[in-house]
Amino acid sequence: MLGLEWGRDVDLGAATLTVRVSRTSVAGVVVEGPPNTRRGARTLPLDSASIAALRALRMQQHQERLAAGPVYDGSAGKVVVNELGVPPRPEWYSDRFAALAREAGVPVIRLHDARHTSVTIMRSLSVASHVVAAWHGHDETVMSRTYTHTYLDEM
Repeated sequence: MLGLEWGRDVDLGAATLTVRVSRTSVAGVVVEGPPNTRRGARTLPLDSASIAALRALRMQQHQERLAAGPVYDGSAGKVVVNELGVPPRPEWYSDRFAALAREAGVPVIRLHDARHTSVTIMRSLSVASHVVAAWHGHDETVMSRTYTHTYLDEM
């Protein structure tokens, strides 16, 4: 999410989101680069709820730009920015995810662990393995071995 740019990666008209850039923190330095694997770079379809949420975010950012005036940065064109148009540090995104989990009263997990949950749920819903792997940017074998977990009621 942190590497996405409006226009380049998010195409609301085509209802797609393209993963091209990974934005992480390494030894305290924010680093941008291609996804870790060839399969990590991918285009995903957006459903109507996601499109509506992204449109609302874009409108909110437009209003924040107007309110901030000349101090608004916005030069990065990122989808995830603060109220002054500055992309947050990756650690902030993880911290915010944990805070939202606490507020919701659900277990706090790492963002990376949400990938495990997503794969497991999709597999439980009988989504084809090759589709689940493509969605998450993985090889089917690695995905099955690493990211799929079994719920007790499935057994």
